[in-house]
Parts: sequence; C-alpha cells; structure tokens
Amino acid sequence: MPGAWTYAPNPPYVTGDSYIVSARAVDNAGNLQDVFTTGTSSNTFTYNTAVPTLAITYPAQPRHRDLAILSGTATDAIPTSLAQVQVRVRRLSAPARYADPLGAGAFNILVANADTAWYTAASISAPLWTGWTLSSGLPFVSSEQYSIEARALNQAGTYSTTYSTRTLIYDTNPPLTTVLLPVTQSTVSALPQLTGDSNDQPPANGGLVSDIRLRLVRLTDGFFWTGSGWSGPS
Repeated sequence: MPGAWTYAPNPPYVTGDSYIVSARAVDNAGNLQDVFTTGTSSNTFTYNTAVPTLAITYPAQPRHRDLAILSGTATDAIPTSLAQVQVRVRRLSAPARYADPLGAGAFNILVANADTAWYTAASISAPLWTGWTLSSGLPFVSSEQYSIEARALNQAGTYSTTYSTRTLIYDTNPPLTTVLLPVTQSTVSALPQLTGDSNDQPPANGGLVSDIRLRLVRLTDGFFWTGSGWSGPS
C-alpha cells in the first residue's frame, strides 16, 4: 500500500546553489525502483534565502509633468530568481488614498487597505524583472503630491523588506513671468535694464523657476537684439 514519507536532513545549504533530490522505493517482494522520473521521483531545486532589492529610476525628481510610465530596476542574489515587481501609488494630498488597480486607477483605496493597491509591473529585461516598467494611466492632478512605492518578489517567495519610494509633486502648470520695467505702453528716454519677476504656478504649491529667457524686438523692422547688436528680422 502507498505511504507518505518524510525525511529531515540539515545540510549547510548555500544560497545560489542547486540540488537534486531522488527517492526510490522497495516493496515486500524485494522489487527495487530503478527509474527516477524527473518531477516525480527526482526533483531539483535552488536554495535562496536572499532578499531582493529594487530601485525606482523614474521618476527621480521632486516635481514631474509626465508620469505616464514608471520604471526601475531590481536585483537578487540569484538574478534569474526574480519573480515579480509590484508598484502602488498613494495620493498624499487630502484626502489621502491609494490608486485602485481594479478601479481604472481611481484614487479610492483607504490607507488601511494599502495592501490591495499593488499593481504588477512589466518586465523589460533579461534576466526577467531586473528592469521593469509600469504604464500607470492614473488620473494625476497637477500640483498634488504623490508617493510611489515598489517592491520585488523572488521565486523563493521572499519580498523586499525595504520598499523603494519616490515622493513628488505632479506639475503640468507652466510658470508665469511678468515684465515690470519698462511699463507697458510707456515712453522712456533711458532704459539701462529690464526687470521683472517670475513664479511657478499655482502660487500655493509652486516649485522653483529654473530658467528665464528674454526677447527684445524692434517693432519698426522686426530686428531683435542679440546681446551685441540688432539682427533679423526675427
């Protein structure tokens, strides 16, 4: 009659090494099993106690205007052992909610239910999952703040113990620059310098203006000032 068996060896397994287990039986008549079919009487396995790690590579800045695709990398002690990368996105601006993978990306998952907010990323690399992307399709709102978290899973069933996290503001509002001098429609006899100011928008949650450029055009002929002379027309 068939019988279940167990055996508890305790060898010093090494992470990254592969092993084979073979079992054979003998019956009361003395017949000895001599065929060890792979997957039935002979199984191979790889030992892995490592914890996978990963990094979000995009977005990387504190403000972004394009979050259509999120991307990153992942690693494991056995690179071919990565099984999956998951990403979740939390809106930090009130009311704080996670994007819903089953609800067309709507931010409607309560923080208490954060474990239901994981999206599965797509592998774009060999070995699998060492490079990954996620086409978010999420309804980000300009000037609101978001947190993006990612975790990796290996084939031994071990998740990253530390998530990769990016916190940022989604920003699609162009900055506003004003010219203060010369005053509009004015007539001047001297103009040693032009002045103005600039602000990112919206004022309540704007960022920094990284660059300001000026253009000075002579309206009579369309020529523009190059910094050393008039050239044109523009």
